[in-house]
Amino acid sequence: MNTFYKTYPSKLKCKSLDHCNEVLHDLFISMMDIDSWKKRIMRIFKNALSGTPDFKGFTPGDHAYFGNEFLKLIYSAHYLYENCYLEPVDDPCIEDFVPHRKLTSAPNLSEHIYLLPSRLDKQEIRNPWIVLRGFFLKKPLKKWVKKWNEMRDYSICYFTGAEENAEVFIEYSEDFIRLIEACYIIYTRLFDHSKTKTS
Repeated sequence: MNTFYKTYPSKLKCKSLDHCNEVLHDLFISMMDIDSWKKRIMRIFKNALSGTPDFKGFTPGDHAYFGNEFLKLIYSAHYLYENCYLEPVDDPCIEDFVPHRKLTSAPNLSEHIYLLPSRLDKQEIRNPWIVLRGFFLKKPLKKWVKKWNEMRDYSICYFTGAEENAEVFIEYSEDFIRLIEACYIIYTRLFDHSKTKTS
């Protein structure tokens, strides 16, 4: 499929660790929380398969904006994969999942259940970098960008025929959600709580 959406790698690639920090802060703190990110991914996925996309409360313009922001996350994940190393955390604590600002205002974990990972196993939670490694070993960056743009295209089209690739789209949507969860944990550890080292 020829994608309608195009990318501008030179504008989206992270130039440094500080730049990556800024991007992830904007995405996870300033823009929306991780739960909202996952819901948006699933909304785009459902629209892509429906053949009759539902734009109630989430217009084609919203699709375009959110889709471009998610591309930033993919490029940030690739930078982290290539440039950062996280020490595994044997016994993750609340600070590994909840940004400092949220903990200050509400210190009880019960108030932040929606921030916890639901797609990662124990080993991946201890070291989310292995999720990034698996993601980019499965497909290189450019192919993931193309797949995301295809999903975005399908999500705003009527009678797309995307249902013929339903199993593949389900797999990709799961990959994207796992990537979000891994990047979020990395953000809280690497930038928000500084419990890791880089190389």
